[in-house]
Amino acid sequence: MGRDILHVNVTAFPIGVERVVDSALRGRPVVIAAQNSPRAVVMALSREAYLEGVIKGMPVSSARRFCRGLVVIPPNAPFYRRASRAIFSFVSNYSPLIEPWRAGHIYLDISGTRRLFGSPPDIGARIQREIKEKFSLRNTVGLASNKLVSRVASRVVRPRGLCDVFPGGEATFLAPLDIDVLPGVGPKTLISLADLNISLVGEIAAISPEHLFMAFGNLGYRLQRYSRGIDESPVRPPEMAPSIREDETLAEDSNDDGVILGTLYLMVERAGRRLRSINRQAGAVRVEIIYSDHVSASREAPLTGPGDLDGPIFAEARRLLEKAWTRRIRLRYLCLTLKEIIHQGQGPRQLGLFDEMARRGAPVCAPAQCCDFGRTHGSTPTNDGGQERALLSALDAIRAKYGEKSVRYGLTIQ
Repeated sequence: MGRDILHVNVTAFPIGVERVVDSALRGRPVVIAAQNSPRAVVMALSREAYLEGVIKGMPVSSARRFCRGLVVIPPNAPFYRRASRAIFSFVSNYSPLIEPWRAGHIYLDISGTRRLFGSPPDIGARIQREIKEKFSLRNTVGLASNKLVSRVASRVVRPRGLCDVFPGGEATFLAPLDIDVLPGVGPKTLISLADLNISLVGEIAAISPEHLFMAFGNLGYRLQRYSRGIDESPVRPPEMAPSIREDETLAEDSNDDGVILGTLYLMVERAGRRLRSINRQAGAVRVEIIYSDHVSASREAPLTGPGDLDGPIFAEARRLLEKAWTRRIRLRYLCLTLKEIIHQGQGPRQLGLFDEMARRGAPVCAPAQCCDFGRTHGSTPTNDGGQERALLSALDAIRAKYGEKSVRYGLTIQ
């Protein structure tokens, strides 16, 4: 039995959310970017700004030269997360199989829902209309037999509309499109494909898998399958088990260790602070990354040290990041998830190797104080991390009163 997959794509999601709050921004060229920073780049932009020549990742100084009337708004991540949760809650009325991909992007598997809501195109049109009426957010909808084609379909009908790709017509639909619509095709791959005089998806589909493997390795096999519209990945709903998640989309795609590790530690700090505020600890950690060419990777492992302290959490998260980040491609997105949340004191605790030294007054390092910023900080010297917990408690109190940026470690300042 074939699947019916919808991909809902809220056009320029951060911009749309800001315009709901401030109607004066409608119809004007708007970008989301850090203010008062010489290195600020465009993180999101409106269609009006795009038509003026502004593109994502462009320095704000250059964007202002292209568009004199440009409006620059600082990012408001908590606000965007609340808006994402509201939309997710709304579309969950149509299917239990829902996967949030990124802010403003949601997959729905509506297979078998005809008797409840009608045909798949009718469901897509209804969701599109109700999001526009309920949230005042313009959106596009792609409908296909798999996630890959539905996502591409939602892109080709921008800035608004619904695209229905009939089962069996996936390869025909993709063939005339530019090759960069496929996941895994980043700037370097585009250059390699251009050297082979390949620019369209159909041209990839016409090449044998063996020849693509010779040119691109395992990526060649994936490109061959994607170019023919083959994608068997299921729609994965978020886990129902309690978890704490922090994610960050980088202001500019980067492969700089300092930027990536600083961002990861900021997420660890936020997640740890949320854990401690509800008197919980985590039993496992998961790290997910998305490259600039939209390929994703993730790793997960149990925590052996105290599950509410930044030091052990960051050490494990860093190790997982190094295992997941295997390609020489810049990163665009990082996500940290703390799982197996339990009450403090519940479950087994890892005994410390140096408890006796700590009782005798041996020095104990604070979180992130090690010379390599956590690489050698795999476990806390005491079995309950007493000194680190006291330090973090003081930092949490300061940040709660004066803001997250009131006290920061050096590596997190970019």
